[in-house]
This record gives sequence, structure tokens and C-alpha cells, in this order.
Amino acid sequence: MRKIVALACAGVVALSFGVASPSGAEVRTSTALSDYCSEVAPPCVVSATLNGTPVPHDDPDWSVVLHSYNVGKSREIRWTIHTLDPFGNELGPDSLDDVWVVTVNTGSVVPRVVFAYGADASIVRLTSPNRVTITATPVWMTDNDECTPSWPWTCPDRATNDFEGYLDAIITNYGAWSDTAQRESMYGMNYTTNIGLTSMPPEIEYDPSTGADRLLIRLANHHEYPDGTLFEGFAHLRIPNLFLRRVYGVDDPSTLTSAGLATSGTGAAATVVVSQESGGGAMLVDITDMTFSRRRVRISRGVITPTKPKEVTARRVGGTRAKLKFTASKRRGSKITGYRATCERGPSALSGRASGSPVVVKGLSPGVKYSCRVRALSKAGPGPWSGKARV
Repeated sequence: MRKIVALACAGVVALSFGVASPSGAEVRTSTALSDYCSEVAPPCVVSATLNGTPVPHDDPDWSVVLHSYNVGKSREIRWTIHTLDPFGNELGPDSLDDVWVVTVNTGSVVPRVVFAYGADASIVRLTSPNRVTITATPVWMTDNDECTPSWPWTCPDRATNDFEGYLDAIITNYGAWSDTAQRESMYGMNYTTNIGLTSMPPEIEYDPSTGADRLLIRLANHHEYPDGTLFEGFAHLRIPNLFLRRVYGVDDPSTLTSAGLATSGTGAAATVVVSQESGGGAMLVDITDMTFSRRRVRISRGVITPTKPKEVTARRVGGTRAKLKFTASKRRGSKITGYRATCERGPSALSGRASGSPVVVKGLSPGVKYSCRVRALSKAGPGPWSGKARV
């Protein structure tokens, strides 16, 4: 079994995931041996299938074991796939191509955050009643009970034990997060991985190089499996845009580009791709080919102000006015609130503002040449100035 422990980091509360038995006070709804809803009240297992075949509560080969815990102010539900003969959570190397679909009725537990040890995962939430369906395949993991239990986690270079085929999931209301609005914004946050020790949700830390906040994800694992095979980790995160707005300060996450985000601390072997989910509801972080012993992935906010306007032209409209036309800027994480233009002559400057092209600048001296430019405005601050146009 694997455990959840509370980890206080950088002024926030994170979950770290590792090996051993779950911590906290277990909440059982029945003394029945089965954890299926046909036998017990929620939280319970609604259904499970293996490669499309139903796995009932009395299946002779498999069992979906579910536990519900109070951990501090959080309520957490955890299910794990077990074999029955022998009973255990190592499913075997043949299981690595299996596809499990498990649906859980979470009862009164709001399924804000879902974490799973599993590959090729998809997670679907339904309300009335609260249900979470997880589709995933088991993963080959090292036994990270051999690692240090608190940060900075360190693991031996080579594991002495592993799990060839492991699949489980944790569903939590994340009640430990004290800010109500920020806690509600976590709804829909998902994290799936084969990496034994990690933190959840992404922490927020100050980036002294940019003066802005950035996301921090902590990761640790052995470098090799017991047979000397190189461990290559993956992590897939879905971070709701509402969380990014309320906690991370990005008021328009759907327009984030590669220039608006940066990653560091992943190691040369890791690939990190940050993108927007289709429909614009969340930011997706995909980490693959990561080698260890310990890593910290930092996702910096970077430049989220708009790009500079292009194709700027300026012409006189009357003796004292100039009209600047341009191609609109692109958003990079913060909504454009308007444009400001300025026309300069020596130390004197005149300006004008508009919601878009064109922008009119008034008060120019007749017959005098000016150098004009324009830039976009946003909640994150103004973008860079355009090239100059003379009038």
C-alpha cells in the first residue's frame, strides 16, 4: 500500500505521495468485506472493468480495495487494484497492457483533486451524485519506501524492490487548503504519474529573477530498477485555469504561449510540454523521459503581457491630430484592455488611448514632425512598444 502525508512547503499545504500504508483516520461506512456500492454506502466502488470485462464485487481473481480517510481537514478516498491469489497490489508484468476502468461514488466528498499511479489515464467527473471514473493502465514502479520520508527526498541509486504492475488513485476534497475561493478553483485538477514521490497540487513560489510567482512540482525516484534498467518517469498534470487565475495571477490563461511559461530543474533527459486543453478550461503539463534521483520542476510565469503591435502607420488628420493604425497585439496570458499611442518631439510627448486600432493623438503642433509608436495594455502591465512611425 502507498501513503499520503501532509507536507508543509513554502507557506502552502501539499500532498506528497509515497510508499507504505495510508495515514490518517479511516472512515468506514460498513463492516462488509466488499467496497462496492451494492454492499456499502458511499464512498464506494460503482463498477470496474478489465479490458472491457466487468469485475464484480465477488470476482475470483481481482479486487478493487477502497479506503476513505480524514487527513487533517482533508477527506480522501483511495482505491487500489489487488490480485486475490496471492493477495497483493503487484499485478505482474502482463498487466502493463491492461486497461482498467473504475468508477467511484464519492458521496459527500467533493472530488476536487485526483491523483493516480497509472499510465494513459483519463479522468471524468460527474455530479449528483459525485462520481469519478478513471481509465488507466498499471505502471512499473520502484519501491520508494526505500527513500527518505520527508523533503528533500533522496532515494538510493538502484532500487532493491519494485512493483511490476501497480494501479491506484486518490480522490480528495483538499479541505486542508484554507482559502475557500482558491480551494474551489482546484476542482478538476488531475495528476497521473509513475514517479513514486511527488507533491500535489503545484506549489506557488516567488521567482526572484522575474519578480513573479511560479509553479513548483517536487519529484523523486530511484535512478534504476533492481535489475539495472534505467527508470524513466512521466507526469501528466491538468491544472484548471481558474486555479491559475486565483492563485497564480494569470488573468487569461487560455492565451498563454511558450513565451509566457518556462520550465527549469528537470534535468537534461526530461521533456516538458505545456499547452492549453481543448476548450480552454485548463493548462496541461506533460513531463516525459525523466531520469532521477531527485528533481524539482519549476514552471515560471515568464512574459504574459501582450506582444507589440505591428505594421504601424501614422498620418495627420487635421493640423493638430495624428491617427495611428496597426495590427493588433496577441495575448500571452493577460487580457488586452486597450492601446496607448504616443507621439514625441524632443523631450515633449503627447498620447492617446483607444480600445483598438486606430488610436488618435491630439494636441500636435501644425507643421512639426513627430515620431509615434503604440503598445497594448493589459492587467499584467503594458506590452512592448511598436516600431516608430513618423508623421
